[in-house]
Amino acid sequence: MKIFYYLKFIGVMFLLFSCSGEDNKYVYSTVEKGNFTESVQIEGVVDAVNSVSVSCPRIYNVTVSYLVEDGELVKKGDTVCILENQQLVTNYDNRLKSLSSARAQYTKLEASLAMNKALLEAQVKNNEVQTAIVFMDSLQMKYSSDVQKKLTRLEIEKAEITRKKLEDKLNSTEEINNAELRKMTLQIKRFELYISRIKDNLDQLVLTAPQDGMATIGSPNGEKLKIGDRVWPGDGIVNLPDMRSVKVLLQVPESKFKRLKMKQPVEITFDAIPGLLAKGEISHMTPVGKPVSRNSKIKVFDVTVMVNETGEIPDLGTTAKCNVIIKRQENCLVIPQIAIESIDSVKYVYVLKKGKINKQQITTGYESVENAVVSSGLGENDVILLNKPQDSEVHKINLLDTTQINNNTNDTINEK
Repeated sequence: MKIFYYLKFIGVMFLLFSCSGEDNKYVYSTVEKGNFTESVQIEGVVDAVNSVSVSCPRIYNVTVSYLVEDGELVKKGDTVCILENQQLVTNYDNRLKSLSSARAQYTKLEASLAMNKALLEAQVKNNEVQTAIVFMDSLQMKYSSDVQKKLTRLEIEKAEITRKKLEDKLNSTEEINNAELRKMTLQIKRFELYISRIKDNLDQLVLTAPQDGMATIGSPNGEKLKIGDRVWPGDGIVNLPDMRSVKVLLQVPESKFKRLKMKQPVEITFDAIPGLLAKGEISHMTPVGKPVSRNSKIKVFDVTVMVNETGEIPDLGTTAKCNVIIKRQENCLVIPQIAIESIDSVKYVYVLKKGKINKQQITTGYESVENAVVSSGLGENDVILLNKPQDSEVHKINLLDTTQINNNTNDTINEK
């Protein structure tokens, strides 16, 4: 694109300032004030500055059974992926059956123990009644014979012994019953705890979006995940970039990387959005290069450009053309490099003045491959030749004195 504008510039200058007769073999240009810009053009890819990754939990042997569509817009809390572990599901079902069986056994045991306790309590009551009858008979002992009195006392002693045995059995039965029920209760709690843990793991296999965003399917094995794929703990399954801020990722060859610096301004255009011009700056530079391919000696360096100003947020993955501004000076005299002749580090241009060609020494400031900023030796509206004349056609040579060169060299240059 620069070459096109450069050739167009030369053509216009040729039409405007070409001379008649012998002079029409030369191309002329008028010196004007303008803006000097030296830049490096690099292509990159748009990426999000902040991105949240939804990863596989610390559960092994899981496969993808449901996956959100790549590029789909999701809301916070939406299900983006469901993972499946058949062993967990089987264990969960089996433990539920075991828990149900244990609860049924507990109910059965509780009823059986309650019935046994009720029988013992009935025997105790019956013994109390029998003892009461014996005591009632003992009231008539004074009218009974000695043998009858003795038998009555033995009956009372027997009833007392029976009462004590029944009470001891009832107390021990209660302790045994409570121990059995505690044992069954602990077993039920173990089942419930195990089931709760399995349920927690199963719940973790349902992955939801932690924030709003556009879902981007992960590629842990180099290819985008799909239903049926196995994933491992920590594998990124879905990425949710924050589309409010973006950056451009560049891979810069070493020849261009040497010219880059942190915080350099960057102008960015996008093929997918014609007319959109974004502004940014270099925010990160990887100091160590990496080979472009295996066993290659050519290295590229990772560079990140932060997009600070843009009228529209481009989609992720969009190709971006970055124009990194190396040097910039505004409102200065800019001339084409082809107009400059260097002899022993001294620079000259050929100036057309009053129909004569003079060889004029100049000093320059910023320079690029195409243009140079003139610090001294030329003025605005001077007419210069873009091609070299014959030595015989040069009228005179104008040199700059040392004082003038030094003063102009020390001038402050407005760099951006």
